[in-house]
Amino acid sequence: MASLAAYGYHLAAGLETADAVGLATKILEVCGMAVLFAILFVAGFLPADSAGRFLGLVPLGGTDIVLHALTAILGGVAGFAFANRGERATA
Repeated sequence: MASLAAYGYHLAAGLETADAVGLATKILEVCGMAVLFAILFVAGFLPADSAGRFLGLVPLGGTDIVLHALTAILGGVAGFAFANRGERATA
C-alpha cells in the first residue's frame, strides 16, 4: 500500500510538470525527473527500515525498482534527445 507521502510526491511532480511553460522549461523538467527516478531506482536496492520504507517515508522495492528504471530511461531519452536537438539547431 502506498503512503500519503508517495501520493503527495506523485501529485506534486505531475503538477510541476504540467505547470512548465515553454519547450526549454519542459526539457529541463523531463531531464530533472529522469535523474530523480534514476536516484529512486538505485535507492530501491538500499536497505529499508523494518516497515520496508526508504527513509521511513515511502516504500521502495519490488516492482517500484523496475518502474523507476523504465521511467528514468524513457525520460532521459526524451529529455536529453530533445535538449541535444535544440543545441544543434541554435549552433
